[in-house]
Amino acid sequence: MQRDPKPAPPPKPDLPFRVHFADGRKFDVMAPDATTARKAAEARHHGLIKRIKIVRENA
Repeated sequence: MQRDPKPAPPPKPDLPFRVHFADGRKFDVMAPDATTARKAAEARHHGLIKRIKIVRENA
């Protein structure tokens, strides 16, 4: 008797990340994790990334 495969986990919600580059530029991107945020920021601007942080502001 075969078991049903485990259901896929629900997708992670997108979080706001701020990506800081060494040249002083910053980009805010929505992504489920820091790795995805890095890739999204690198697609917009080429340069050395210094820091990636979750934006916790409640403007």
